[in-house]
This record gives sequence, C-alpha cells and structure tokens, in this order.
Amino acid sequence: MNPDVMEQIRKCYKGDGGKEETEKVLERYLEVDPECIEAWMRLAITVFEPPIADYDKSIHCLKRAIRIGPGCLEALFILARIQDIIYREVDEDVFQELHSIQTNDPEEQSMLEYAKAWYYESKEMWHEYENALKRSIVVYPGHVLNHISLGLFYVNQGDREKGKSLLVKGVRNVKHVYQADDGFDEVGDYNEFINERIKGIHVTDVINELWKKTIRSLS
Repeated sequence: MNPDVMEQIRKCYKGDGGKEETEKVLERYLEVDPECIEAWMRLAITVFEPPIADYDKSIHCLKRAIRIGPGCLEALFILARIQDIIYREVDEDVFQELHSIQTNDPEEQSMLEYAKAWYYESKEMWHEYENALKRSIVVYPGHVLNHISLGLFYVNQGDREKGKSLLVKGVRNVKHVYQADDGFDEVGDYNEFINERIKGIHVTDVINELWKKTIRSLS
C-alpha cells in the first residue's frame, strides 16, 4: 500500500476514534485504487472489530479482495473465520473454494485444514472434523488453536488424557500474550488477526489463563 496512507493509518491508531477514522482513510484510498487487495483486507478487519462491528461490510470487503486476487489465501482464511465467528458456519461456496486450494506451504496447509474443520463442525460431521484437525496439526505442529480445538473435542468425547496432551502442546506454542498496555502499529492489521484468530499464536491473557485452568482441571 501507499506509504503515505499507512502513515495516516498509524496516526489514526494513536488518536481518538481510531477505527472510524481508519475506515474513512481506507475508503478514500480505495476510491483511487479500487484493486488494492491489502486495502480491502485492512478495511474488512477494521470494520469487523468493535466499535464498528459491521459484519456485512467486512464480508463484502473480503469477497471483493478474493475476486481481485483469487490466490489471496489470507483473505479466504479470514473470510471463513469471520463467517465461523459470526454465524457459526462457513458458507458452502467458501468451503468449496477452500477445498479446491493447492499449496505446498506447510503453514498454509495447516490453516487450510483448520478452516475446513469449521465447516465440518457446523455440519456436525465429527469424523471429518477430527481428521481435518489432525491433518492441520501433522502438517504444521506450530499453531495453537488447532491443538486446542482437537483437545477440547477429545475431552468432550471422554478421552481426558489425549485431550489434555493436545491442550498442553497448544499452550506451549503461544508466542505472545497480550497485556493491557499492548498496542499495534496500525488499525486493521490482518496479519495480527490471523495470528490471534486462526493460528492462535497470539492470545489474550484471559484466554491463555482459561486454557491453563482447563488443563489443571484435567489433572
């Protein structure tokens, strides 16, 4: 993206009403460069988070990014995650796009299988759900949320030891725990969204402690 626009976004973060002002900056920029995938993704994340929380607009922005760049896996993963968070299901057309992807990158493969698992969960296809999570972990064992999801699945199935082992491995993969005074360089950082909501390697202290409490309860 244009460096001047990025500087404006950083200034928005430091001021009051950062997300609303960032939204305006990105919309003005997209009037000039409507094919900028990064701008559409940043706008999607900006309006998804409170206090804006315009979910329809967020989804529209991500779909626009995907139309411009069909190979933009980050936009597709984020779209699937946002649908999962908002509606607790992934649309059939989004799942079909996920299913058609070919990538040789282990991290992308891991996120791809994890995204498929959200779809299977919404359909209560538990065998497929379990296997997708297993594949996600095997292909790249360095993420967190896939371990946590499979661990909780096993705990709910009554296999406490297997579930606990996965939860422990997941928590050990956490790279950063957000503190109250943490901040990001700019609003709409979609890479940070991926780190927190898909990989899970960045996590709030509340969630991190909840996972550890769950592990202790299984001892």
